[in-house]
Amino acid sequence: MTEKPSSNRISHRDFMKSTTAAIGGFIGLATSIPLISYILPPALQKRRYQLGEFTTKIEKGSLFIQLPPNKRES
Repeated sequence: MTEKPSSNRISHRDFMKSTTAAIGGFIGLATSIPLISYILPPALQKRRYQLGEFTTKIEKGSLFIQLPPNKRES
């Protein structure tokens, strides 16, 4: 007697495709959760200053610029 293949049985190929897709989805989810938790909180924080507003003040004469020897004033 030969058995007829049952229609509710899954083939080895289909099982491997489903398992691979499930594992890939799990890995993708596991790596995206920390990434989202790293990016999202700073974007949701209330700003303490307006965009385009300077937050530091540089006094005149506080910067030191060293010129190459051929560009120095004599």
